[in-house]
Amino acid sequence: INPIYASTMAFVTISTSQLFHAYNCSNKRSIINKNIFKNKFLNYSFIIGVALEFIVIYSNPINELFKLKSLPVLYMFIAIFNASLIIVISEIKKKLVKKNSK
Repeated sequence: INPIYASTMAFVTISTSQLFHAYNCSNKRSIINKNIFKNKFLNYSFIIGVALEFIVIYSNPINELFKLKSLPVLYMFIAIFNASLIIVISEIKKKLVKKNSK
């Protein structure tokens, strides 16, 4: 993989994982059974964050400033999938903490 694509994927993975993790931090209990779309400010923040990421990645003058490159769809999918793993990891952690507190 081209190093510029790798650094762009790292940028997307790290920044998107932080946006996903905000949902984990919004509740100490599992977010699986919860209506996560109830918090409109969190949802707006997520949408704005993703939009800003896309602007940074897909706008030529800005991505050159950040030394990034527009990603092909497959690379973007891989980066977002990796970022979403924070939800799975956090859910496992919450289950283990709940199990150990009993």
